[in-house]
Amino acid sequence: ALLPTISNTMMAIALAFCGLGLGLAVPVLTEDSMDPDNAPLRSGTITVGWRHLGLVASVALIAPLLTHDLDANEHPATLAGVRVVMDADIDLSKKVPIALDMRNDFEAAKRGEIPNLAKPFDDRGAQHDASLRHARDRLLDTLRGVVTASFRWSFLLSALFALLALLPARRLREREALP
Repeated sequence: ALLPTISNTMMAIALAFCGLGLGLAVPVLTEDSMDPDNAPLRSGTITVGWRHLGLVASVALIAPLLTHDLDANEHPATLAGVRVVMDADIDLSKKVPIALDMRNDFEAAKRGEIPNLAKPFDDRGAQHDASLRHARDRLLDTLRGVVTASFRWSFLLSALFALLALLPARRLREREALP
């Protein structure tokens, strides 16, 4: 959530870390929340109910926050993209058609869909032209940074929910420690 951009490697490490944490935590928390001596079916139902309530509450709060942040960053992303293309060290005879193609691709895209922004550069020879390739890569990196920043508050809220989930687990541990 705090990185300006993220690589596939960092994403894989973060997801592996989350998976490891869930893999270690869920069985232990489920076992601790079950009372095998006193109505295991009832305690299991309560555990599953709380888990689902937590999922619904977090999605109900995180989805609107993410949507708001993505919408709020649409204009800054557009300005950043325009700035990169306008400042690019490429010939005007290539710059204008690239900009027009990008505009047409955005207009043709459905709401919420991001067109292939590399295509206008690639169609004009980015494979062989270093300045086109540099402009394309800079544009994509800039837009990834803006989109990644849109996820920050949602990720931080998710982390807060994860920390809040530790409170009941701690209470269960304290209850077990009592004689």
